[in-house]
Order: sequence, then C-alpha cells, then structure tokens
Amino acid sequence: MAGQTNKSLKILITNHHLLKFQGTEVYTLLLSTMLKNLGHQIFVYSKYLGNDVKIKFDEAGIPIVEDLESYQDIEFDIAYIHHNINAIEVRNILNIYL
Repeated sequence: MAGQTNKSLKILITNHHLLKFQGTEVYTLLLSTMLKNLGHQIFVYSKYLGNDVKIKFDEAGIPIVEDLESYQDIEFDIAYIHHNINAIEVRNILNIYL
C-alpha cells in the first residue's frame, strides 16, 4: 500500500483471565500470534493465568506475565485491552491513558 511503513510496534494485549482455552482466551492467543507473525513485538498480561495457556504463549515466543508492573519500563505504542478492570490497571500502573 502506498504510504505504508514497516514499523514494528510494541503492543500490550491484556485479558482478565487466561485460564482455559475458551472465548477471549483463544482470541487473545490468536491475535497475539498473528500480530507477532506480522513483525510486531507483543506483550501479554493477565492476572489469572493457567499453566496450559502460558505454555502456548511460551511456545509462540510471546512474553506473558501475571504482574503488570513487570512491563513498567516498556513504552508501548498500542494497548489492546479486554475487560474494564484491566483498563483501570493499565491506566494506574503503566500510566497509559485510554
């Protein structure tokens, strides 16, 4: 496309819980993987993380944490946030205003 750049973005993706492979858990994994395959740097946060789901993110080479403060030193270009409690956490902990 004309005018398109190939800039790699640092993208934070959050989901309230990633315990099992259902609904938004599957969507979060697929979205993260697709964006990573497009060359973006993906970082995932969920306060409630299941081991089986974590393994899939690890296999995809996508960092995932249960402690949002782990990402405090990263300057994100985009934050894609599921669920309002995560929006409040991102705003308060990372000082990203939505």
